[in-house]
Amino acid sequence: MGNEYPFSNFPAMKIAKINLDANKNTVKDTENQDLCTLKPEICHLSETTASMPILIANPEIQINIEAQHFLKHLTDHIIKIKWRQEKLKCDMPAQSNHLFTKGTLIANIEYVPKDDDKVLCEEAYVPFQMTTPVNLYNPPLFSPQNQSREYTFESESNEKQYKNREQIIYGPSDPFTYKHHWTHIVSTETYQHEENTCIQFQLDATISVLIFQQQLVDIT
Repeated sequence: MGNEYPFSNFPAMKIAKINLDANKNTVKDTENQDLCTLKPEICHLSETTASMPILIANPEIQINIEAQHFLKHLTDHIIKIKWRQEKLKCDMPAQSNHLFTKGTLIANIEYVPKDDDKVLCEEAYVPFQMTTPVNLYNPPLFSPQNQSREYTFESESNEKQYKNREQIIYGPSDPFTYKHHWTHIVSTETYQHEENTCIQFQLDATISVLIFQQQLVDIT
C-alpha cells in the first residue's frame, strides 16, 4: 500500500483524496484547494505587554422621577433633606452598547414635629431602573468564538479512511467592571399637611459611571 498518514489540516466535513506520493505540505482536497490547519486568533505578546484596566466608556445616567413620602408626624419645619445614592447595579451585555442600571436614591429627612421641639430623622427610598445608550471611548475585547472542525479523508485506493477532529478553545474574556464616578441630584419638594405631612418629590438626577475592562496593552 505504501505510506499512508492522517492529517489534521483539512476543511470541515470534506473528503480529501490523498496522493500517497505527495508532500504533506502540498496536499489538496477534492476541490483542489489547499488544506490549512486552524490558527488561534490571538494578539502578539512581548516582554513589554502588561495587563491593565482600560476605560471603555463614561456614560451619564439621566433620571427624572416623581415620588412621595409620608412623614410619621405632622410638621411645619423641615430642617434638612440630604440625598445619597446606594445599591447601584450596572450591566452592559456584550456588544449591546446599552447600559442597564438600577439603584436607589435615598433622602435623609430631618424635621421637627408640630407642637414639639425634638428633631426626628426619617429616610425616603426612591428606586429607579434605567437603560442608557453608551458611546465607547475604547473598543472592548471579547474572546473569539471557539473553533471546531472534523476532517474525513481517504487514500486514493479507498481502502482506508481516517477521521480527525481539531479544536481551538479560548478562555473567557475579562468582564466589565463598573465604578460610580459622581451623582448630581436636583430635588423639588411639595408639602401637604393633613394628619401627617406628605412630601412630594420631583427628582432630576444624573449619575456618572466609569466602565473598565482589563486588557493586554503594549506599554512601550
